[in-house]
Amino acid sequence: MPSIFTVAMGLALTCAFNSSTAAAQKTPPSETAAERQELAGGSDVNSLMRFGIGDVLRVTIFEAQTGGLFIPQDAGARPGNFVTLPEQEVDEKGNISIPYAGQIHLAGRTQSDVQKEIVEKFANRAIEPQVVISIVSRPPRRISILGDVRTPVRMELDAAPTTLLDAVAESGGLMRSVASAYITVIRDGEPISVKFEEAIRNPHKNIQLRPGDIVYVSGRRH
Repeated sequence: MPSIFTVAMGLALTCAFNSSTAAAQKTPPSETAAERQELAGGSDVNSLMRFGIGDVLRVTIFEAQTGGLFIPQDAGARPGNFVTLPEQEVDEKGNISIPYAGQIHLAGRTQSDVQKEIVEKFANRAIEPQVVISIVSRPPRRISILGDVRTPVRMELDAAPTTLLDAVAESGGLMRSVASAYITVIRDGEPISVKFEEAIRNPHKNIQLRPGDIVYVSGRRH
């Protein structure tokens, strides 16, 4: 039979748990989350997603009235004061190009963050601009790491850039000496070989990986 002390402790823990749960339910959403939801047109899930290289995006720019940067004064009958730019793919450097805003870096960033930057670049040029970025399609984001590594793996690429050295680290490291190791990236059926030591010393040799790449570590150049 449980002692009075044990029963009392159990009741105390239960009360504490219920109190913390109630407090959590009453906690309002953060201002940042609310702002993200508003910018995404009510789609908070999209606003938390981070863009990545190879994403195909649709950018829509709204202005409060005609006669601004994007909507001419004689626009005539329109479904709204907005313009949708041609779809763009995020390039290898993680960028897209926006008229009057220039190159915008997106890779690894959230929807709300990028939208805010573009709106700021339109300041004093467009009429109360608002920007919505939608992801039209995303490529498969997996790579394979094989050969003389401790744990051959198939991994999902983050939206942030992933390099050869990142991939080797993810697979647990080399199973051969650094001096004898070559890393070969097989991309679209074509091999690109780099000596491991060169990838360490020279950032330009530490190739940024793309979805679908196969990384193979061995003792020779392929």
